Amino acid sequence: NQQATSTQLDTLSSKINSIDVGGRNLLRNSANTVSNANYLFAQCPITQAPADGDNVILTVWGDIAPDRTVLLYNSNSRVQVGRADKVSTGVYRFAGKWVSARPDGSNQADNSHIRIYLAPNDSTTLNTVTKVKLEKGTVPTDWTPAPEDTDAAISDVTSNLESYKTT
Repeated sequence: NQQATSTQLDTLSSKINSIDVGGRNLLRNSANTVSNANYLFAQCPITQAPADGDNVILTVWGDIAPDRTVLLYNSNSRVQVGRADKVSTGVYRFAGKWVSARPDGSNQADNSHIRIYLAPNDSTTLNTVTKVKLEKGTVPTDWTPAPEDTDAAISDVTSNLESYKTT
C-alpha cells in the first residue's frame, strides 16, 4: 500500500509539474472583428514566436458555421500548426506543439504571423471572429491584448496629447 501511494504521489507530482500557464498574447491586432466567407479568413502578426516544440494554445472567439473547420497555419499555407476544435459556444481552441516546418523539414515558415483558414475552401458560409490569442503553455487564459498593442495605444494617446498641447 505504501508503494502504491508513493507511485500515485509521483504520478500526481509529474502531472502538476507539467502544468504551464502562459497568459501573454503573442499576436498583434488580435481583437479586430472580421466577418467574411473566405477560406483564408484572417491573419495576425506574431510578436514573439514560440520555439519549435514549445507547448502553445491558440484560441479563437467568434461564430463559425457548423460546416467549417478552423485550421491554423504558421506564416504560410504550407505549415499547419493544428486544428482548433469547438470547446464551448463561440470558442475554438488548439493545444499542442509549435511547429515552423512540416514533419519532413520542408517548407520552413518564418514565424511572422498566424493564418486562420476555414475549411473547406469551397464553402460560402459567413463567419465572424472577434478575437484570437496565441500563448505559450498548456493552460488557456482569458483574452488580453499583446503588450505591443497596449504600448502602441499609449503612444497614440501621448502623440494626440502633444498635438493638442501645441494647438
